[in-house]
Parts: sequence; C-alpha cells; structure tokens
Amino acid sequence: MGERGPVAWLFPGQGSQQVGMGQAQAAADPSVAAFFRDADAAAGFPLTRAIAEGPEDVLAQTPVQQPAIVATSVAMLRALIAADLLPQPDFVAGHSLGEYSALIAAGALDPLDAIRLVRRRGELMQEHGSGAMAAVLGLPQESVAEVAADAGAEVANVNAPDQITVSGPAPSAPPFIRRSWPPSSMDCDPSSPRPPSRQRAFRWLRTSMRAS
Repeated sequence: MGERGPVAWLFPGQGSQQVGMGQAQAAADPSVAAFFRDADAAAGFPLTRAIAEGPEDVLAQTPVQQPAIVATSVAMLRALIAADLLPQPDFVAGHSLGEYSALIAAGALDPLDAIRLVRRRGELMQEHGSGAMAAVLGLPQESVAEVAADAGAEVANVNAPDQITVSGPAPSAPPFIRRSWPPSSMDCDPSSPRPPSRQRAFRWLRTSMRAS
C-alpha cells in the first residue's frame, strides 16, 4: 500500500440529527454515558432524553438540535478515539454548526462551554428567525440569483458548484419555488426526497431562517 495521505476529521451541521443518535454507544460505554450526563447539565435541560426519545419535532428545534448535534459529535469522537479507530488528523473541519465540534476536536474550545454556547445560539436563532431557506441543486449560480431576486430572496451560500442555498422572508418562498421548479413538475412536491428532475431539484426546508 502507498503512503497514507492527509487525514481530516469532518463534523456535521444542522439537519444531521436523528432521534436515538449516539445512544447505543452511551449504553455500551460508561464514559460516553457520563459525557451525555455532563452535557445535560451544561445545556440546562434533559438534552439526552430529547436525543434518545425525541420526538423529531422537538429535536428539530434549534435550542435542542444544536447542542444535541455537538454533544453527540463529541461523544462519538471520544468513543472512536478510545477504541483506537481513528488516525490522528492533519485537519479538522465542520459544516456550519459542525465548526464548533471541530474546534473542540482541535482543543480550542471546551466541550461543555461549546454546548452552552450553541444552546444560546439556537435560542437566538429561534427567537429572531422568521424566514425560510432552500437548497437548490443543479442550477448555475447566476440563474439562482436572478430567480431569487425576483422572488424577494437572495443567495445565502454557495455550498458547492451545483448546490446553492437561498434565503429570505417566508413570503418569498412560494414565489421562488414557482419560478424555479420546472413547469413539467409543478404538480410535484418540492420537499420530496426524490424529486423527478435533479437538474432543478429542491430540498425545501420549512424552518425559521437560520444557518444549517
């Protein structure tokens, strides 16, 4: 085998949560269970219960979702390191909220301080967010920006050349979808996980306007 290339640890952001995440590891590893208990105290509410039992609509609320994802990311990282299943990284990175987990992994941020921080971050986003977001797949940025502007929205982030995030006031969402969805598929639900045309597929996120 050739020489190993650089190793990166990558951490997920909002939208990656699942009810029950990390709980099998907590049941099998007392140190993981202990960390979740510490996370409960840092969050100021029964975070582990929300992770373990949900329901999904509760776990999706940003004041719950954000500390839940960070806590689970840290717990899983600790379990993998303890089991000697991870090579040491050359880089750490995270997608949006995952940057907090990456900072923890790099030793730049205390895990429990991070949980307190993202709990407050989630509260502020829930209190002040009143818009919507959509991730557009397979359209050029110029076209997305033009359609978004016509609908009263704007390009919020270029995730990849073929994935562009648009955000704006909630009333801008229906016009944006109508202008962007292919006419032949207007009777299809843009929130469908399997849209008929990848060229103009949407993943419509019915959330308050917030970073993912």
